[in-house]
Amino acid sequence: MEYQQAINSDPHYADAYSNWGNALQRKNDYDGAIAKYQEEFNHTPKNAEAYSDWGNALQGKRDYDGAITKYKQALALDPNYADAYSDWGNALQAKQDYDGAITKYKQALALDPENEDAGRQLNSAALTKPNLAQSSAAGSPNASGTR
Repeated sequence: MEYQQAINSDPHYADAYSNWGNALQRKNDYDGAIAKYQEEFNHTPKNAEAYSDWGNALQGKRDYDGAITKYKQALALDPNYADAYSDWGNALQAKQDYDGAITKYKQALALDPENEDAGRQLNSAALTKPNLAQSSAAGSPNASGTR
């Protein structure tokens, strides 16, 4: 694999670990991706993108709280990293915390108005939230005025 060749040439080449992790993540090999992001982090511990990628892999495993922790770590290193806010919003939306997700998407868009993912996900969260409220009101025993 080309990533291994790059690492063999330069074991400190953090981008090779990152790219390898991203490739594994696209194949739904989240544990393999996390291992590569951990190796990347060992070489570049102050890399916000490494934390964010790691968070995305945790999201793939449905470990949303773990992912949020990684996004917070990414933002502690780079508070202007819009993708970390957007990804944090995705994790919150997966947890059905639509208000929290909307807040994170807005933070991402404030930093990067061209962030298409944040804009798309903001619309999704805003549309899903009222539908949930309506469906739970419609399903409640008092919604029709009867018990």
